[in-house]
Amino acid sequence: MKTNVYLLREVWGTKLMKILMAGKDWFPNTAGGLNRYFYGEIFALSKLGVSGTALVSAVKQGQTSPFQLVTMAPEGASLISRLAGARRAALALAKQDVDVINTHFALYSFPWVNQLPDIPLVVNFQGPYASEMSVERGSLKDRIKSSIAMRMEKTAYKRASTVITLSTAFREIVHTNYNIPLERVRVVPGAVDLYPYLAAPNRKSAREKLDWPQERPILLAVRRLARRMGYEGLIESMSAVRKQHPNVLLFIGGTGTIKEELLHQIEKSDLSNNVRLLGFIPDDQLPLAYAAADFSIVPTIKLEGFGLSTVESLASGTPVLGTSIGGTPEILTGLEPKLLFTAPTPDAISAKISDALSNRIPVPDTQACRDYSIQFGWEAVAPKILQLFNDVIAT
Repeated sequence: MKTNVYLLREVWGTKLMKILMAGKDWFPNTAGGLNRYFYGEIFALSKLGVSGTALVSAVKQGQTSPFQLVTMAPEGASLISRLAGARRAALALAKQDVDVINTHFALYSFPWVNQLPDIPLVVNFQGPYASEMSVERGSLKDRIKSSIAMRMEKTAYKRASTVITLSTAFREIVHTNYNIPLERVRVVPGAVDLYPYLAAPNRKSAREKLDWPQERPILLAVRRLARRMGYEGLIESMSAVRKQHPNVLLFIGGTGTIKEELLHQIEKSDLSNNVRLLGFIPDDQLPLAYAAADFSIVPTIKLEGFGLSTVESLASGTPVLGTSIGGTPEILTGLEPKLLFTAPTPDAISAKISDALSNRIPVPDTQACRDYSIQFGWEAVAPKILQLFNDVIAT
């Protein structure tokens, strides 16, 4: 019967599907992979004829979207207000003409998923929220918070008709840590709006625009400054890299809780001339930053689902060196397996970086990186998501 409804809609020229998407923060207001992905999915699905509503924590006046934007609470509201607002708004919206519900953040989903009417629910697993908390913080209070977060996550994933993960590595985590049967977990790779990165200039022009030195080999790592990202090991590795490449320069872009620790490590290791923290890099500067580097580095040591920064760098024409953690090898192996560090250790990282800078390993050129990245553009990934939604509705 549902299939016939969609056929009638198509005949009469109306939207093929209407969905309710529930996220976290609206991307232009708050950075982060989850928010960026959520934002990109809305625009990509709208180009495929999908309409719907996006439920987010808050939006600023004048902001628009192809989907109707509904907020949980006023900007700056407390967590309790946001949770209550999410429940109230989601249950009201679910009573409208909604074909599928797609949630992206368990914290804002758990208050209402078990009270939904009989509507297919697809949950995007963007990462093990509770496990990330326990890795990055270790106090008793944080462990209690992590335990509570785990219960919230399990509530959201248990109700799901299907759970989407961005990598096979995270599919295994969903199955093992949250007891979700593998047949209910589908892998759909992450996606990026590739155009700004494909349009980035060549390395010389990019460095001129950023006022970066032309003559020095430059490495770039753009991630949140958090424990599991592996920055401590990367910085340690630079002492050995510098012995073979004295002019090497590592730029680290991002903000986070371990900034002061990293600054102290750089100073203590006498690496101030070779390692610099750039802070937050605005979105309109990211394509230039990637294009200006000789290599991007992804030094993650735990819980790497799917690095959007890896794809962004490749689309900018810059090859990526990364650890074999989580989803990174799933991205890089098809391009060049030797781009992966043999281990997530300072010695292995320094050896691979030195080999890459000395042309001792095969390195894809600009065009090869860009051609490979196309499979991770929204034009390639959004139809897979739409097909998954149709499959869930039809069952």
